Amino acid sequence: MKRTLLLACGLLIALFQTNLSAQTNTTAADKSKTEYLNDTLMLLLPDGNKMIITGKPLKTLMVYTQADSIKELFVNDYEKAITSGTLTVDAPLIHYFVHPSGKRRLKAEVGEYADNKVDVAYEITRLNLDLPKYRYHIHDLQSEIELQVYVQNPAQLRNILSNINVTAAIKAAGKEKRPLRKIVKTEIAASNGQFKIDDIKGHTLQSIEINPMIGVTLIGNVMAPVLGMNASFGSKTKYGISSYKIGYTLSAFPIVGLTGGEMSSVAFIQSHEIRFLKNLNTASANNPFWMGVQAGMLTCKDLAAYDNAIKAGVSFNTGSSFTYSFDYIRDNNKHGVFGFTVKLDF
Repeated sequence: MKRTLLLACGLLIALFQTNLSAQTNTTAADKSKTEYLNDTLMLLLPDGNKMIITGKPLKTLMVYTQADSIKELFVNDYEKAITSGTLTVDAPLIHYFVHPSGKRRLKAEVGEYADNKVDVAYEITRLNLDLPKYRYHIHDLQSEIELQVYVQNPAQLRNILSNINVTAAIKAAGKEKRPLRKIVKTEIAASNGQFKIDDIKGHTLQSIEINPMIGVTLIGNVMAPVLGMNASFGSKTKYGISSYKIGYTLSAFPIVGLTGGEMSSVAFIQSHEIRFLKNLNTASANNPFWMGVQAGMLTCKDLAAYDNAIKAGVSFNTGSSFTYSFDYIRDNNKHGVFGFTVKLDF
């Protein structure tokens, strides 16, 4: 019995290590899916130009009032750098940093480095959002909000930014009646100095899942196959990441009786469980880590000790199709038995 529990604990430690490795060895393509969970305001400007405001939840973005002053500082410093020759107009990417102390800095990627560098995540985003080539990222370090400006013609940058009142556009986005907790992205169209909501994007906040499953259970020193189904109702964040699940599991497994080394009887035990699972990693869409508890009872007409026996335990799922659970069973003879189960959901 002790050796069985040590084996189960060793397997659990290995699962934790595997999940940690998966989270620390994320590829660039994976990062494009996991790191951009901030809400977004997109301003659709004339001639295909665009501005994206991001870095905070929409509730915070809606009350941000420094956008126009930061924008004006950027245009002035940018033109000074062009005039002095420290920047060229055709630089495809420029970062502008504004520190709370008042210090400001321009950084650009130019020449062969900018032309030859391939940013896979950005190129995918650019295709999805139909973004122009030239981009200017304005970083307000005090508020942790970023203004991303995308233009077709960099020579028209001042005219493009001078003709847009960003604060007014943000206020227009705030007129959306749906709760902000459901909205990930709001698109605002600008025309003749007026703004209107062009599109709203979010995700469904609830989900229902029903899955058949198979597995293996170890009760005491008896191992048996498991067959059953899971049904669950879950809640998702507005980014489409599941946060918790409440469900019911029905499963069955055989207990074989041996007499003189030969099978003498087979009893089928049914397990009825209510479970609650919480995703401990809602910051990533690719690496969920489920942890939860379950409780229920066993029924078996052929084994009186297990008919209406109480069962309780904890479950883990590291983002794969496998769920691992440790259980404690109290039979009708008031004996306690530990169990370990591996389940594969379809």
